[in-house]
Order: sequence, then C-alpha cells, then structure tokens
Amino acid sequence: MKQLYFFISFLFVTQISTSQSLIDTTKLWNEVECFSGPFVACQTKSYKFQGDTVINSYQYKKLFFTLDTLLMNWSLTGAIREVGQKVYYNNFNNADYLLYDFAANVGDTIEPISFCLSNYLIADSVDTVIVNGSPRRRLIFNFMPCLYTEEWIEGMGSTHGIINRLIVYGDLPADYGTELLCFWQNDTINWINQSYNDCYVTFGIGIDEQNKKPSVRVFPNPILDFAIVEHSELNKKWTWMLFNTFGQCVQKVINISDVRLKINKENLSAGIYFYQVRTADSLIGSGKLIIE
Repeated sequence: MKQLYFFISFLFVTQISTSQSLIDTTKLWNEVECFSGPFVACQTKSYKFQGDTVINSYQYKKLFFTLDTLLMNWSLTGAIREVGQKVYYNNFNNADYLLYDFAANVGDTIEPISFCLSNYLIADSVDTVIVNGSPRRRLIFNFMPCLYTEEWIEGMGSTHGIINRLIVYGDLPADYGTELLCFWQNDTINWINQSYNDCYVTFGIGIDEQNKKPSVRVFPNPILDFAIVEHSELNKKWTWMLFNTFGQCVQKVINISDVRLKINKENLSAGIYFYQVRTADSLIGSGKLIIE
C-alpha cells in the first residue's frame, strides 16, 4: 500500500539519527481498523498517553483510545513503558510484550511471535528517515508468505498503528487489519497516510454508506487561482483549515456562516495539501487538495 510519509529518506542508512521517545502525552495516533465478514466495516480509533501506573514494580504510562472524533470519552486499553530504545506493552492480562526494539539491526530477532507461519520477527532492512524535521530510525519486516510488511518508525511506532494487533495477538490479515491514518504531536500533523488522505475514516462496504454523498466538496481541484468550498451542514458555523505536507497549518478561516467559502491560492506554492472542515462539535470533511 503506497503511503505518503512526511519525511525524505537519507541516502545512506549509516547516518546517525537522534533517539526519539515513543511515550509523549502531546502525541496522538489516528488509526483505521477494518473487520471482514458479510461486509467490510471500518472505524477510526484515536490513541493517546495519559497518567501513570505501576505493574509488577515497573512504571508505565497509561494508553487510552476513543472512537469519538471530538476526542472525548476515552477508555483505558493498556500501558506502555520504555527501556532505552525498547518499548514494552502490557494489557493488564498478560506479561509484558516487547512491542518495539528501535535499536535492532538487520537480521536481529525481535521477539518470538505466532503470525503468518513465522515464529520470529526479523528485521529485513534499517535506514534513517526524517519526520517533521527530525531524523528517525526506521525498521522494515517482510512476511513473504502473507505478502505483509511491518514498518516501525522510531518515536511514532508502526505504520499499522501504535499497537498492531496482527503482531501482538496474531490476528489474521484477512479478518482484521489496521492502518495508521495520521500521527500528531503538539496539535501538528507529522504524518498522513496517502492511501486515505483523511484522519477519520468510517465506512461499511455493502451497507450503502459508501454511496453517501460527501458532505464537503472543494472545486476545482486541482486549483489555479481559487476554489470554492461547499458543505451540507446547514445552520452551523464552521472552520476551514489547510495543511502542507509537513503538517503545518498554512490557511485557516474560522466562524464561517455561509455554506460556501472562496479560498484563494495567494502565496501558496504548487503541491499537495490536506484540508479539514470542522464545526464546533464534529469533523464534517477532510481530503487532499492540489495546487498547480
């Protein structure tokens, strides 16, 4: 699955990167999880760290999740601790699981697992990438029998989500799957999954939701000089936000009363941007905008 990462790869994997802690209460992960059955249903979960706990005399940071796009009503899902560049996960039912080892090198065995006919998680390649201006170590693992790739980025975690159930619990890819949609830090988008171009995804193939008319329309797209933003949420003030590929907000209009807004190219350079349209109580639309 092709993805757009908000970084560029270094030419040499030997370049030294700065160690990045995964645990940070300013970070937020948005993930889409999909279940198969009579139809495919997907929903977005958000994860964050908050509060401390002690398990078997070890200090942990609590990990919470929510399905609420307003980022309310959080539920405790587990706890995480770091020892150097190793990250351990505990779901309060089992002993520690070695979730990440960002110091591993090519050929190193990370942890015995039971996934995809394999008993070990072995690093196939290691390099250094840039995420929002900071060098991060990246490890890639290929499960050839299942044509499945696991990718870790230091300080961000797996591109399948901070807790990849396929690896931790051995769920089958045909039955269950997760993808990281967006990674935030200090309310700034550091990473967006280009396969979705959206930080919130909810749909069910086979239950007519995929045929619903989008509530937000931006046209023309690509744009040369200006575009019209149009949405169907009547009688609500709303906000327009445009982000560049580094996650920086480059355009923002608040308290809009009309259902249409004209946005100008102004001094924005040509390229790919990502937008969000929000009311006070919900996200009503997001997507990709191209400026020529």
